[in-house]
Amino acid sequence: QKYLNSFHVFFPGTYSCYDMRQGGRLMSKPKSWLCLMVVALVILGFSIASDTLSFGMLKALPPSAGESPLFGTFSIATTVHVKKQDKPVTQTLSIFHGGKAYDFLQPANEIAIFDPVKQQITLINAPKNKACEVSFDELNNWITVSRNQLENQLLQLSGQEDIRLQQRLKLGQFLLSPKFQVFYESAQQRLKLASPYLEYNIEGTKITEQSVLHASSVVQTLHRYWDLNARLNRIINPGGLPASVRIKVNEALSQHTLLPEQLTLQIRFGQPVILQSLHRTQWNLTASDLQQVKKAERFRKTTPQIDLEQYLTLHAEGKSIP
Repeated sequence: QKYLNSFHVFFPGTYSCYDMRQGGRLMSKPKSWLCLMVVALVILGFSIASDTLSFGMLKALPPSAGESPLFGTFSIATTVHVKKQDKPVTQTLSIFHGGKAYDFLQPANEIAIFDPVKQQITLINAPKNKACEVSFDELNNWITVSRNQLENQLLQLSGQEDIRLQQRLKLGQFLLSPKFQVFYESAQQRLKLASPYLEYNIEGTKITEQSVLHASSVVQTLHRYWDLNARLNRIINPGGLPASVRIKVNEALSQHTLLPEQLTLQIRFGQPVILQSLHRTQWNLTASDLQQVKKAERFRKTTPQIDLEQYLTLHAEGKSIP
């Protein structure tokens, strides 16, 4: 719980859009979204190519990209650990099928369905029998609010002479516009992004037409999917890192068309921690995968709907995902 809420510790006024609508106060202490936050930082949170970005703020996808379905039929299983701890923090199965992406998050038992054609994401909390539909425009609006909050925090810190406040200002400036030293070893297919605050070490497989059928379409699908996850995770985890950090990681992955297999993230501010994730890609779906998709679609059609504010309230009160 202490690991990834460091951002809230340094910038306590940076809340979610829901908090702002409630008078600018935090409704409850940020819950330990270690599970989803780690996934956001690692594989799910990488965002789309730089032409959709401006100074680290996610913009809406172009209409043509937003209207087309996701390409491919495959799955990615992700397991995340805190280094030197055997028990995984979270396990996620992401299934690409029928133009959509389906995320199955454990142990939370929650489902997210990404549908670019309808320009929406459906969140399903199976234990609480509640669902929520979030439009892409709504995601963009909330991210803009979040970024503006951080900018206001930094404006208040500027001009302060206290050394600790100056250190906080420098950290905030980095998070808004991250600058990494990027190193790529093509022979080993290793990618490193280094900074004083964060360091990513990624090992993976290069996606080529020789290794994957329709490689360019698969790369585009993954980047669009990672972009949607970056937006969603920034809303659900207001105490986590801004999406701008994940944007930079994605830019490097996109440049080298690298599909992560193992990622290590070292967080060097707040309470330092090292996070590791493993990613296993299967290019054919199993019968079990297809059953999962059918289950998700059944839940989508039958689960009672609530709005996003209500859904986030369940989370903030600890009544949803751990």
